[in-house]
Amino acid sequence: MAGPADPSRMTNLDLPHQFYLAPTDAPWIDGWKQFACDGLTLQADPRLPVIPLHSAADTHVGFLLGWPIRGTKLLSIAPLHLPPSVDPERAESLETFIYELGGRFLVLMLSSSCRRIYPDAGATLGLVYSKAEKAVASTLTALMAHQPDHPIWDARPGTFPDNRPNQFFPAGLTLDPDVHRLLPNHFLDLERFQPVRCYPNHPLRCLEPAEIPAQLETIRTLASGCIQAAVAAAPVVYAPLTAGRDSRMVLACARAFADQIQFVTFDHTHFNEPGSAVLDLEIANALTTQYGLQHRVLPVAARHEDQSDLRYLRRTGFAGGAGKALDFLCACEQQLDLTGAWLTGFAGEVGRAFYWRSEDAARSDITPAELLQRMLLPPSDPFLTAMEQWLHQLPPGLPLPTILDLAYTEHRLGCWAAPHLYGAAPFQMNLVPLCHRAIFEVMLQLPPDYKLHQALARDLIAGAWPELLQLPFNEHVGLRKLIDHLRRAPRELKWAMQRKVRNALRHRN
Repeated sequence: MAGPADPSRMTNLDLPHQFYLAPTDAPWIDGWKQFACDGLTLQADPRLPVIPLHSAADTHVGFLLGWPIRGTKLLSIAPLHLPPSVDPERAESLETFIYELGGRFLVLMLSSSCRRIYPDAGATLGLVYSKAEKAVASTLTALMAHQPDHPIWDARPGTFPDNRPNQFFPAGLTLDPDVHRLLPNHFLDLERFQPVRCYPNHPLRCLEPAEIPAQLETIRTLASGCIQAAVAAAPVVYAPLTAGRDSRMVLACARAFADQIQFVTFDHTHFNEPGSAVLDLEIANALTTQYGLQHRVLPVAARHEDQSDLRYLRRTGFAGGAGKALDFLCACEQQLDLTGAWLTGFAGEVGRAFYWRSEDAARSDITPAELLQRMLLPPSDPFLTAMEQWLHQLPPGLPLPTILDLAYTEHRLGCWAAPHLYGAAPFQMNLVPLCHRAIFEVMLQLPPDYKLHQALARDLIAGAWPELLQLPFNEHVGLRKLIDHLRRAPRELKWAMQRKVRNALRHRN
């Protein structure tokens, strides 16, 4: 399929939950709503909630986009009045209010002295911006809807970042060198069209062991509040369930509402290698059967010659690959009720030392090339330059483990996972219960050994729903466990022998 040949075909694009903000009021995408405020026009897909934001004195000062959650309530009343304690002209006062919100959202502030856009803690309602155009949009696709000669319309599946699994543009880069992504922990200054880091501003204190249980309860309470808000707002709620840690953390936090949620496991077994696909089904079936939970197994069709990959890639602005198109888009779209809510376990890995190595404790810094290597991204010149700038702009004095956790949050989550939410099936809302400023702050402050031993999931589940720990993470049970162990034993023995030989040679030299 060739790219659109004229602007009219681009304005007919179906971009669920997406938006465009610029000084122009010319219609952008057919059917989008328009909202004017202080010289700018916000245009948005009708499925994206846009809530006018008013000061306590009833002055219109901006908009809330998406699904902000405060406590256990989805903020959906329009207009939404800021509390009297929040001064829209004072950034510090405003940030206190924003950091208390969970959900998936953007705050667009257009007061006289504070013209900024703040994302949620994971930038899960992603945005890109063009300084030259003085324009902001959800994706590069939305931003370039009126530029038929832009390279995005010629981009095709199979090219970077769709050439290998889990590829993406890091450090705010996009397919267009003149368009950048706003990272988590930053706001966009609309006066200068520059991103500004707002968190963290200094090294964070490491939690003492005695403090951890209370902080884990903070995580459980906030994640549970997000889930409760979704259950109250949507006619049906879906949550993925696999053999992994993150989905079980969400399940544990959902304990009080588990009978009102349909847990979903994708079945890739008829065309994938049997390993992880069978494992997810085995553990998810065991959990849902043991605790009487509703369970939907969604067969995933084998890849075939259709346009689902290109549709997915364009919806995400070619921010990542189309690997999730078959399950998170097609299988969900064809088999689930899109008026419902979708809860994903993204963000749990912020507290799991995802990019760490055991030797990092003795180091104080990392090079751009090393960081890209840990992200499994190519060391291209633009990537190296962007990562060098990102490292240079971090607050001074951060220990390497914190730098690596911020790298996960700002690059893997903000640049890879978050844009995929635009490509996924357009449920009424797609939420990330573990995405909250206070949750991330706890995760960043967990002791290094605690994270390296993957203790967060274990201890959080132990406090919220301990019986869920009777089944292992990412491991077969019963006879399958024995078969898997026998299958892996020769390979593990070979690796052990190779390590012994290397160690012997090293000591001999």
